[in-house]
Amino acid sequence: VRLGIWHKPNGAPQFTGDRPGVGWEAVAILHREGRKRWNGGGHHAIWVCNVERGAHPTQKPLALLLDWIVKFTEPGELVLDPFMGSGTTGVACEKLGRRFIGVEKDPKYFEMACSRIAETHRALSGGLLAVTDGGVVVSCQKLGQAASRAESAKLKERCGS
Repeated sequence: VRLGIWHKPNGAPQFTGDRPGVGWEAVAILHREGRKRWNGGGHHAIWVCNVERGAHPTQKPLALLLDWIVKFTEPGELVLDPFMGSGTTGVACEKLGRRFIGVEKDPKYFEMACSRIAETHRALSGGLLAVTDGGVVVSCQKLGQAASRAESAKLKERCGS
């Protein structure tokens, strides 16, 4: 386990003024046992990236997620985002040729994430499926990986592919 830092030059100040503003977030770098892989060479685990104000209250900057995915994965690998929010990780995976599974309990943000990822996928070509269970995302999958033909048709319609 390693710890990194996302430095936010435009992060929110400490509104009460009685102590310094934080301006950064800790990044837990977790990995499986065995050989550690890192495509960052000697780069320190410090990322400087402005906060982006999006439709989700804690939306991460796409540039930050693109960099993390390049540094920690290889093309075709699977990325899991257990707190998908508005889908920025999924968008980055789509752009970089990684497979993606996202989990989001809020139906509003699930729909937003599905739309963002589908829009990115359409821009790059192909289609996208989002598998749901009662409004809770189970996974986002590329076409052809769904469990059944009926499920594929239903999900294609839902995600606009």
